[in-house]
Amino acid sequence: MGDEQRAKHPPEEVADLERRVRAGEWLKTGAVATLLGMGRTKVHTLVKAGVIGHRKIPGAPQKPQRECNPADVLKLLDERRRVFHGDSEDPA
Repeated sequence: MGDEQRAKHPPEEVADLERRVRAGEWLKTGAVATLLGMGRTKVHTLVKAGVIGHRKIPGAPQKPQRECNPADVLKLLDERRRVFHGDSEDPA
């Protein structure tokens, strides 16, 4: 599903999101879904499970928005790259 999800977003958008999260910016769940190439529902599941730390930000009273911890997002991004593309942090 990752490649299908990413195909909906221009590579420049994904690259910009990666640049922002590497700079320490907390991204909303929709942006994290785009960056990771997964659906928003999956990101919400990861947030609820504590895999991705978050903070709530003001929004509509019945739907508070969440911003995701950039360190957790980067960890998942790097992990997905290793799994799906065979990339490795240690070439040895």
